[in-house]
Amino acid sequence: MRPQHNTPEQSFTPEQVAAWIAATERKHATLHRLLAEPLYSTFREQALLQLSDLFKEALEQVRALSETLQANSEALCGCAARLREPSTVRRDRSARARAQRCQEGPSPEEIHEAERPLLDGFKSDGNQAVL
Repeated sequence: MRPQHNTPEQSFTPEQVAAWIAATERKHATLHRLLAEPLYSTFREQALLQLSDLFKEALEQVRALSETLQANSEALCGCAARLREPSTVRRDRSARARAQRCQEGPSPEEIHEAERPLLDGFKSDGNQAVL
């Protein structure tokens, strides 16, 4: 069984890969039995030729799988980059807004100075209650 050569845009399914591996293993077993024939057997010559073809087919399948994996990897990288863009924009916008809020509000020192009379009032009321 020889699977179709998929273009890089088409992915191999796990079932297709498993079917190709099973078919290749069956071919290998058959060829192995033929190679066990006597040394000058025509079956042996045919088996060697078929084994060579099987090897070429396997190399082509590995090349096609590699192309597919490379294309899928590039597509995923592009997708991830597109997904990061809005997040980056939102993060930058949030950082700018946070910085702007910090600049608009009073500093911690100004808050402490504004609260000092109130705190002093609590302290003096507490001292009078103890006496």
